[in-house]
Amino acid sequence: MNKSNHRNRAVGECIRCLIVRRSFLAAKMICHPCFIKEQKNRCLVCGKEKRFVIDGGGVCPDCIRRNTGVTEIECVRCGKRKPPANQLGKYCEFCQGRVNFGRGICSGCGKDKPYIRKTKKLCNNCTLTLYAPNRLKRFIETTRMSNEYNRSLFQHLVELIDWDRVNNQVLSRYKEFGRFLQRHEFAGPLTWESILKLKAELPGLKLRAVRSCLDQLGDTLINPAIDESIEATKKRIRPLGPISQIEGPDLALMHKYDCWLRTERNITSTARCSHFMTLARFRRWFIARGLTSVTEVENAHVEEYLHTNGLKWRCECCGSSKMLNTRGEMAPSECESLDCRAQHSYRKVIRCTKETVSAYGSILRVFFGWLKDVEQGIKINPAPRLKTNRRKRGKRSMKAVAAIQCYEWELIRSLLSGIESPDTPAEEAIALYFVVHHGCSFVELMTLRVPLQCRPTALGSEPSEPLENVLIVEWEDRELSRGRQSPSRTGKTLALEPSDEPWLRDLIRRFMRERNYKLRDPNNPYLFIATYCSPRSGSVSRQHLRRLIERATARITGRVCNVRTLKKSSRLLYSEFGGHESFRHLQELGLGKNQARLYAWAKRVKVVPRRASQTTIKTSSIIKQRQPPAGA
Repeated sequence: MNKSNHRNRAVGECIRCLIVRRSFLAAKMICHPCFIKEQKNRCLVCGKEKRFVIDGGGVCPDCIRRNTGVTEIECVRCGKRKPPANQLGKYCEFCQGRVNFGRGICSGCGKDKPYIRKTKKLCNNCTLTLYAPNRLKRFIETTRMSNEYNRSLFQHLVELIDWDRVNNQVLSRYKEFGRFLQRHEFAGPLTWESILKLKAELPGLKLRAVRSCLDQLGDTLINPAIDESIEATKKRIRPLGPISQIEGPDLALMHKYDCWLRTERNITSTARCSHFMTLARFRRWFIARGLTSVTEVENAHVEEYLHTNGLKWRCECCGSSKMLNTRGEMAPSECESLDCRAQHSYRKVIRCTKETVSAYGSILRVFFGWLKDVEQGIKINPAPRLKTNRRKRGKRSMKAVAAIQCYEWELIRSLLSGIESPDTPAEEAIALYFVVHHGCSFVELMTLRVPLQCRPTALGSEPSEPLENVLIVEWEDRELSRGRQSPSRTGKTLALEPSDEPWLRDLIRRFMRERNYKLRDPNNPYLFIATYCSPRSGSVSRQHLRRLIERATARITGRVCNVRTLKKSSRLLYSEFGGHESFRHLQELGLGKNQARLYAWAKRVKVVPRRASQTTIKTSSIIKQRQPPAGA
């Protein structure tokens, strides 16, 4: 029994020895010697040997108190119906512990939270962080793996742990990867191809830590001087993603076609990806119509596929659409939408423009031409030739008026003010700065690099020269392929302007502080990095930048803007307010002479971006709260 509870017992005459002593029980006036001498009997309710069973009619005092007391209450703190912690208490057992510990300013994070460690005044998260290193060491010591190579991978990853920065998230990350290695066996040494294929099989947020650990192992174990780099591997295997579900002879045929596109035609990875997306859609289409292989395709199949891709059915009442199945089919009698069900409301409208359908036909013609001439798998190319409408002499045809989509100047002015505001998160502001001030595209944002003298030599160290003093960034040259090429920006570096404005240096200082806080590899040269969405030494994805721009514009204007229209609006700013230097500025942005002249006279089409949803605004506020501490 607790000594403090024993001291609170009443003092009186014992019912057995009749001597004035302190009572051992709260319900009966009996001293401790007499309590020990009491006879024990088996309780009829709980079945245990206890004292004072005979006095209770065969039931021990604990069971009597348990049955006569309150069984459930509505907890004042959590609102759930649970047994009370005390006999006359208002809290359940869990909430009673929280109330006893109290609430206040946490000594770890400095926020007003309930205490878990009352003596050290720590909240739940800080308590987990306090014990995270010991828990991680215990997990490393007790983890067993049957595969020797998996054990060496886990041991190599353990050697990279920075024990000064271990928290509950790091603990969960290593636990997830350790359990993954226990149930998955690697067939051979790690390569970027095996890592990327394995990551494609591990989607979702639950396996994000496993994908991050695989990237970290790839950066440390794969030697770029000997093995293939991650950029080269992505360019080689990413275009084959749309055809990953194909099996049998057609898959081997697609791999041969990809090799021919890379070696003979010198096609970029983006163009090859477009090829295989079109071929994958066409293959699903002709398999649904009874064909089994690409060698069985005839001219009528290709013409019908192009025709059905260019048109669709649209309901005039609800606006829902439906694909065409065959050429010349009758309109459905009833709308398929459960909320509409209108009768005879479908009308045939254009789904793809003539240029898009021609592009599909060109891809199919190139593929079947290779199959006929190189592989000799077919005798006749089933894809039709393009019908060129040559203009006859003496007749003039009407040309479409050139138009450029852009946003309202009030919206652009709000974005410019948001870039200069210190309240905007640094990563969002710097991304908007490169798009609005310099007209950068997705590819240019992905390849922006920090100069060598502005990179930290080690994690947590300062660079030899801060980027806010240099005000210059670098980028990679774009990969060229066959055919017509648009010119790129002049020079290998980009000067950050206006250099005399104090807000620009402050913005770059804040951004580099956040970047170095998230940095996991000091050799990562890219300007934009992500904690989980990119490899440790690779660039961020296009989706990451798209979400970044959408969050930034939603935070500042309440509307979601896209990079393409923002880039055009930036070029129009140079064209209209640049004076006689506007033509030179547009050429420096990477436009050709004809494109630069087009911005001077083309029709302006004002676009109203869609309103930001509550999810986007809530995500923006959460991202703003995840800023690194001031001393980081």
